[in-house]
Amino acid sequence: MRIALLITLTLLGTTAPRADTAPPGTRGGGQACLSGGECASGECEGKGCDDRTPGRCAATGRGCLRNHVPFCSCDGQTFYQSSSCPGRRYRHQGACEAACEAVSAAVRRELERLLKSAAEHATYSNVCADGNGEKTTLSLTRACVQHPVGRPNADVIGLSVELHYRVTIVEERSGECSPYPECARASPPRESDRSFGVELAGGPDGFTLIVPKELPGVPLKSPLAKAHSMGCHGEAPAFVPRNVKD
Repeated sequence: MRIALLITLTLLGTTAPRADTAPPGTRGGGQACLSGGECASGECEGKGCDDRTPGRCAATGRGCLRNHVPFCSCDGQTFYQSSSCPGRRYRHQGACEAACEAVSAAVRRELERLLKSAAEHATYSNVCADGNGEKTTLSLTRACVQHPVGRPNADVIGLSVELHYRVTIVEERSGECSPYPECARASPPRESDRSFGVELAGGPDGFTLIVPKELPGVPLKSPLAKAHSMGCHGEAPAFVPRNVKD
């Protein structure tokens, strides 16, 4: 009798389904899922597109916010849905980024030179003379060719580039103030991510950057085409574009 019972238990152990599996289309709201076919509602949603970050089954008959926001789907397409009920799995909230055709190394170096000059022209500080000021730094995060400027069957006469960069502004404080020491504590750095379109004129023999009059998020103290005093941080020369061999 004991031997028969052990055999029966062994057979049951080998044929019973795993605890983490369920028949297709039966998982309830909040249960882990990889596709809508596993859920009773038919909707598997949430951030993540691989097996390591499963979605969650949406509850049947749930209420959703009456708004439409962009999501980037797992196949790289932007779709719009309620912010509380995306209805599918997605890479991230927000529109998918367009494919970026990176600029050449030479053009990128010229753009980095532009951002360095802009950061200097946005910096002024008297911190070395018991005063206050701001120091700005800019870092290039991405530069994408938007389109060549020209005519059909003609040499390219320019480039349009979308510039993505990070702005960091650090407040500098010095000297006597009241109430001390609270007044002498600098605020946390102010950071923002910005984008801006710039043009490069030229053709087969090279390109020359058209110097912009302003850059979003960058508080220029003087035009880039002129020299600028940064106070305690020295002098910034005028930005002079160079011919770039692409």
